Amino acid sequence: MRLIQAYVEEKLDWLRTALQEMRSVTMPRTRALVDQGEARLFGEWHPVRVYQGRHQSVVLAEDGFYLTVVDPSDGKKVERLFDRWMRGLAERVFKEQLAALSRQFKSPMPTSITLRKMRGKWGSCSRDGQITLSVGLLEQPRDAIEYVLWHELCHLTHFDHSKAFYALLASQMPDWQARKQRLET
Repeated sequence: MRLIQAYVEEKLDWLRTALQEMRSVTMPRTRALVDQGEARLFGEWHPVRVYQGRHQSVVLAEDGFYLTVVDPSDGKKVERLFDRWMRGLAERVFKEQLAALSRQFKSPMPTSITLRKMRGKWGSCSRDGQITLSVGLLEQPRDAIEYVLWHELCHLTHFDHSKAFYALLASQMPDWQARKQRLET
């Protein structure tokens, strides 16, 4: 017991410093799909209001998200409703932006676009031209989203991360590195 006490006393200054540092670290914000909670879209946090009603809906207004659900206390159903709404929005936004970037930069279009919940990456491109994007990308700033979409479109021309790939990426988006840094995990 004395050995343990001596060890702790020896490390006491370090422990105090470590505890103080831990207290000063701010936890990352996470979405809270409850009344008075918040959710992120295009890099901005928006207030969430949850109401009880007969018909389920999600409305994005200037002052935040308005969710109407049969049972506001059923967190899983609220999450599913919001996730379904986000997936629909992501599908529309990503398809429109991919088409616009493809026209603007004279790039080939993907053979298909798939949305998934992805951990660890924002998008991928298969050799057959299929682009898969994370639904969570919709929470990122618009210029960061545009970077990911252009990055994946570049893979339709260069299916690697070669010098030629980065030259193409930079030729149309010289600030791609700054945009990439804006992606929040």
